[in-house]
Amino acid sequence: MQKYNSFALGEIVNTRILQEIQDKFCEATGLAAVIVDVDGKPVTTPSNFRRFCNYIRSTPKGLARCMVCDDRGGRKATENQKAVVYHCHSGLTDLAAPIIVHNEYLGAFLAGQVVLPQDDYDAKAEMWRRVADLDLDSEVLTEMFEEI
Repeated sequence: MQKYNSFALGEIVNTRILQEIQDKFCEATGLAAVIVDVDGKPVTTPSNFRRFCNYIRSTPKGLARCMVCDDRGGRKATENQKAVVYHCHSGLTDLAAPIIVHNEYLGAFLAGQVVLPQDDYDAKAEMWRRVADLDLDSEVLTEMFEEI
């Protein structure tokens, strides 16, 4: 698949319609979602984002990590040419589905922000390990994580 970028997603698709589709998906599934461009930057307004994720994104360092993570998820999905499930930089489970038009990667549909029970994965411990350097209030972070 060619990976040149002659078009931006927002230039060829009506983002208002994308937003409506994303909002309806989130309403139907209860998941959080956002559509990002090839650099992991949001094209739509995030829908149903968890307070935990909004708190992480409230710091410049946390937001930058989220965007890098979103970019990686979209590119991994593109390489596999199908949706992929992965752990975000904070340890939550997310999924990414590539948006490909005429064999060109234009962005990704990202959803999730969930904690899935796994025998060999302690999501809370992993979250603490991954976000410790963000200097966020530990009580607030714990409360928001427990809501997920």
